[in-house]
Amino acid sequence: MMKHYVYRPSHFCIQMTIPGLFTGLIGIFCFIRFLSEGRNPVYLMILCLCIYNVWNVFISVSNPSEIMIRNGIIEFYAYGKSHKYKIDQIQSYHMRPLAGNTRMYMTFNNGGILKGRYWIRISEFSNKKELENYFYDLDSKINPDSLVTEARIQGRKRLKTVLQEETKC
Repeated sequence: MMKHYVYRPSHFCIQMTIPGLFTGLIGIFCFIRFLSEGRNPVYLMILCLCIYNVWNVFISVSNPSEIMIRNGIIEFYAYGKSHKYKIDQIQSYHMRPLAGNTRMYMTFNNGGILKGRYWIRISEFSNKKELENYFYDLDSKINPDSLVTEARIQGRKRLKTVLQEETKC
């Protein structure tokens, strides 16, 4: 069974591509100013921040535009690049929900500068609730004793109790 989740293309362009390009232009400007104005460290600091942002957007696929799940494999795509993980071979997975579960930061296999770190804007993807549940289920499968898994289990128990009480009334 294959599941394909897509970041809304117009939003991806506005939220990732255009800011990434703009940051690249700022970086080029700072590099030129750094060389021409006597090595001002402020330009160097801004240049480093720009390089980091451009790296995350365009090189490391940290903000994927598509996520595909099929046959025990999860793939993240952006700008013609993809990162693949066989689910049964994932050694470590850490997930941190942010901003009321509209975004998630996750790392696979301890995440590195080239691969394994992802910022997922759940609210911008197709079938967002299904995708969110998938990542929570993956966390409970790989990290059955994690705080996220425990909180989710307890929340479901409380919800079940509340629903049972409401049906009795």
